[in-house]
This record gives sequence, structure tokens and C-alpha cells, in this order.
Amino acid sequence: MHLAALLLDHGAFINAHTKVGSTAFWHACEFGHYDVVLMLARRGADINCPNRAGVTPLMAAAMGGHLNVVQLLIGYGVDINAIELVHHKTALHEASGRGCVEVVAALLQAGAIVDRCDLQWQSTPLQYASKQGHADVVTLLLQHGADINKPNADGMTPIISAAEHNRIEALEVLLGWEGVHVDHMDKDGDTALLRACLHGYPATVELLLAHGVNTNLANKKGKTALLLVREEGVKKRQNYQRCEQILMEHLSGKAPNAGKKKGPKQASKQADGRQKSSERDHTGGPHKISCLPPLSHSRDQQPPPQSAPTTTIQQQQQHLKHQAQLKQQAQQALIKQRQHEQQQLGASARRRGNPFLCVCVCVVYMKQVDALVCVCVCCVKSCTISMA
Repeated sequence: MHLAALLLDHGAFINAHTKVGSTAFWHACEFGHYDVVLMLARRGADINCPNRAGVTPLMAAAMGGHLNVVQLLIGYGVDINAIELVHHKTALHEASGRGCVEVVAALLQAGAIVDRCDLQWQSTPLQYASKQGHADVVTLLLQHGADINKPNADGMTPIISAAEHNRIEALEVLLGWEGVHVDHMDKDGDTALLRACLHGYPATVELLLAHGVNTNLANKKGKTALLLVREEGVKKRQNYQRCEQILMEHLSGKAPNAGKKKGPKQASKQADGRQKSSERDHTGGPHKISCLPPLSHSRDQQPPPQSAPTTTIQQQQQHLKHQAQLKQQAQQALIKQRQHEQQQLGASARRRGNPFLCVCVCVVYMKQVDALVCVCVCCVKSCTISMA
């Protein structure tokens, strides 16, 4: 700080910038040098001056998680919702994607827009936090009114992003929030369960099944969750085989954790959660569903009939058998078509008096030996056919 002050005292330009447009104030915010930032701000540095990519000093401080610098900049009145020029991300996007929960709280308290989308993927800060698995940031954003079902450019909601990247803690928070659409489909027709099965995440599949997702939904390719894991399970991949086992146990009505007894800590935590939820209901406060997996009677769902899982398995087996029959019929039809074409070609050759005309083109007739010199159009080899 003393060196920077000395340079300014000897006439250094306070807003001079590098080739990429970064000023001394910008770099001080990037590395979290609070004293230097304060000194430069007091001497008249441009506190909103971005670099050539449009990244402001506030964004630089937020990316580094420098809470004291962020609070100082907010106190000086910087533009909290400014966007950079490349992807149109804000400081809230940067802090959420990096899990800087204290910086996120400071920005939200200062009035940052919670559901602003970036340019590249049309993703909100909640999408960034869910994708990276920052459960505490996810909770904070939801408490400030973030849209839990807002899709990005690919139609993926935060719950699908968390499931695709195997973010168990963030996914548990999202599944426990009121109003979440657990069976939302993206542009490919994939749900959170289908994405988890596609990548082979047994723990994520088990968590989603515990919250009542629909196992019979198929994507645009016609593949259900069970079909996806079976295709990869043939390759002897243990994680996909484990996913198939979890799905089969669920379809047959056997809960994976049904026989496990809850420990005293887990039981006390669930009891405390139910007590707090009851207190909020009586006080009229905002109702939030617990992040723990719901009980079997949650979401007003009736237990499925015992015959439904067997019917579902039989339908899927019949579907696989039907596909195999269609494939065999198509192969047989192709063989018949080729045989028919060969018969027509032979008949045409016999009508012209040349039983050898198949794929050869006759180019020379040798009268001395009464023979034809032909060239095969397939292998470009010549041969001589006697006409005697």
C-alpha cells in the first residue's frame, strides 16, 4: 500500500490500465488487498471500471471470495447487477458457482437479481450452484426467492443439473423444497432420474426414488431408466448394475433401506426437523419441506398396488422381445429382397443369351477363339469367357 501511495504522490495515473484493460484498483480487488482498495477508492479511482472482457472489480472480488472487499465496494455504491461482455454473467453468478456463500449473502442483501440468466446457457445463479454442488448456496438462493423450476437453454432445471453431476447434497436440498418438479423433462426428454441412470450414479438414483420420481417415463429415444442401465450393465459396469438392482428393488416394492434401523442421532435429527416444521406451521411462517427424504406418505401419494411392479417388469420384457422380433423380421426381409434381385438379374442375363453377365462388363470379343474379354466392375480384374 505504501508503494502504491508513493507512486501516486509522484504523479502516477490512478486509472492507468494494462493491455487487457485492468487497472490497479481492479487487481487490488482481484487479490483481496483491502487496504489498497480503500486507499485507491479514497484517491478517486474508478470503482466500476471493467477490463476489456467486461469483468468489473466487484466480479473480480466475488470470484476470489473476498468478502471484506465486496462489502467495501457495495458501500461505495458499485453496480451490483453489472454483466460482463462475454457470457453476461453477474457477480452473483460468479460467487454462486464458486460456493462463496458469504459473498452471495452480501450481494443478495444489497439487491442482486436472483434469477438473472447468463447469455451462453441461459442459466441462473441457482443453476450454477446446483451444478457445482454448493448446497449452502442453493439453500440461500432458494430462501431469497430463486425459481427452483426455471430451465436453462437445454431445458434442464437445477434438479436435473444436480442429478447429472452427482451432487447429492445439493440435490437433497432441491428435492426437499416445496414446489419442485421432480419429473421435469429437458429438450431430450430426460428427467433427473434418466440423467442419473445415463451416467450411472447409484446414490443419486436411490435418492430420487426415495422422493417418488416416476420410473416409467421415457425420453425422446424411447428409453426408460431401466433400459438405460441395462444397456450399460451389459458391459459389466458395476455402477450401472447397482443402478439396475436399485430400480428392480423399487419396482418390486422392496425399499433399499427398509431393513436398516435408524441410529439415535438420525432419529433425533428427524424429530427435531418435524418439530420445527410444526412450529412454523403454527406461527404462520413460510413453509419449507425438510431436506431429509420424505416419509412414505409424503406428497399425498398412495402406495402403489402390489401388482403394478410385476406388470411394469412384464411390459418392459415384452417390449425388448418385440424389438428383437422386429429386428429379425427386418433382416429376413432384406435377405429375401437381395435373393429376388439376384434372381431377376440372372433371368435378365439368360434372356440376352449370356449366363455370365452379372457384375462384369464385356469390352472385347475375340473372334479367333470365340470368347469374350470382360472386366469386373467390383474388383477391376479382367477375365475371358469362352462362348463355345
